[in-house]
Amino acid sequence: MIMTGGEKLNDDVREYLSKVFGCYVQTNYSCTEGGTVACECTERHFHINDDWIIVEAVDENNQPVPFGTQSAKVLLTNLANKICPIIRFEITDRIILHKEPCACGNSRPWLTLEGRTDDILVFGNGIKFASLLDLVLMVHPLNL
Repeated sequence: MIMTGGEKLNDDVREYLSKVFGCYVQTNYSCTEGGTVACECTERHFHINDDWIIVEAVDENNQPVPFGTQSAKVLLTNLANKICPIIRFEITDRIILHKEPCACGNSRPWLTLEGRTDDILVFGNGIKFASLLDLVLMVHPLNL
């Protein structure tokens, strides 16, 4: 098994890694402020570590969005950090919270993740980069 982290794991990268190494590729959803927010199951759903953190899917005005609706951002409360409490910390990820059961059998709530919304670069010709790292990798001299 390969475990990835950092940026969102795209399907093409997942398939490439799986083919090259001949194994299952899994990822998680983490951040510095909350640690591992959610772990991916075999259904590719991110099950929330709800005994460790509280994840709130909210709109632009910090109002809760209904289950099944994409949020504008996330408010995260870390229940385990006793040194520096992090309460309703804003993360600019768009998620969809789900309440329906997952086929994997895990009873924890789960989410669908779009990713960060504040580090997307869009150029005049319509080309988008999910992060500055994507741009650097694309135009780095070794890739040209």
